[in-house]
Amino acid sequence: MKTNPAELLENTIATLNDLPDLRGNNIDSIIKAINIVTTSISEINIYVLSNPFQTETDEIYFFKKIKPEMDGRLIFYLMLLRLRQCTVNSSESVILAKQLNRIDQFYKSESAFYLYYKLNRTDFDDKYFLRKSSAKEFPFDEEHVHFDFNTNTYMSAKAARIIAYELFRAHVENTTLKAGAETSMKKQNRSDSDPIWTASVADFVEFVYSAHEYGLFGKKVKISTLTNFLSNSFGLRVTNIYKTWEDIRLRKKDKTPFMRSMMSSLERRIDHDNEFAP
Repeated sequence: MKTNPAELLENTIATLNDLPDLRGNNIDSIIKAINIVTTSISEINIYVLSNPFQTETDEIYFFKKIKPEMDGRLIFYLMLLRLRQCTVNSSESVILAKQLNRIDQFYKSESAFYLYYKLNRTDFDDKYFLRKSSAKEFPFDEEHVHFDFNTNTYMSAKAARIIAYELFRAHVENTTLKAGAETSMKKQNRSDSDPIWTASVADFVEFVYSAHEYGLFGKKVKISTLTNFLSNSFGLRVTNIYKTWEDIRLRKKDKTPFMRSMMSSLERRIDHDNEFAP
């Protein structure tokens, strides 16, 4: 493997983002995502085993920032697959409620570590994210079929679950809001041609704060006013924009992926139109 772990993670996420129909719980796309992440995890494990870390700082960074992001995505897609498969013979709402309750129980039992991780504290990093000092307990969880003490630490596994559960909740919220928006559109006699928001709630919040900071809708408009105006315009229901904004601020690798994606899409459109312009 020539690609280093950070680059592999970035490339993997980009590939996953290009998968079609994932937000619609398309089972083929979910399976493709699982295969993509599983392959990347295998590659990253081989890299770690064959390339010893030069410093403890490098090892901490890997097990705190890189491996949980990769493992967390595998857990997330396995959860989606289980949800999709279970709903064939069961009520989706019942299965979903069990999943969300399981997540709530994890947050309650791991509240101290959750705050440590989300606040990006470092005082216990040498205990949490170095293999030589990591607890040798197996993180009993049905998703962790891939766990190996040579390529994980006990707390990197818990960090992976934090990432997985946040992805899952965001997915559920986005799916629910999309369905709600479609229902709301019908109630308001909105036509099928009326614009609706099709990206995630986090993307919407990123857009709202960008527009607010730029003064796109006036310099004196409040965030809450702008949120209500845009969400109503796009048939979207946003429950807690400030909590979502807090999560965006805590991002480390890329704080504005949606705006960057929008800019890239516009540049591609310009290049395309310039190429085929008469």
